[in-house]
Amino acid sequence: MFALAIVFFGTMGFKKLSVALFPKIDLPTVVVTTTYPGASAEIIESKVTDKIEEAVMGIDGIKKVTSTSSKNVS
Repeated sequence: MFALAIVFFGTMGFKKLSVALFPKIDLPTVVVTTTYPGASAEIIESKVTDKIEEAVMGIDGIKKVTSTSSKNVS
């Protein structure tokens, strides 16, 4: 009888749990986009992207930096 009561109340409690489909998560993110018309991905990376990465990594509290360089854009 005790086990039946546990199952009953457990089921009732489970049904009352609120679950958000898309919970609000605060992820501080910054996106930097640059253009360099006519430049190859290699030039963009060496003259633009690498310099931005170095500057950003020098900021206290920065944990992760990712980048992408392609023709005309970084």
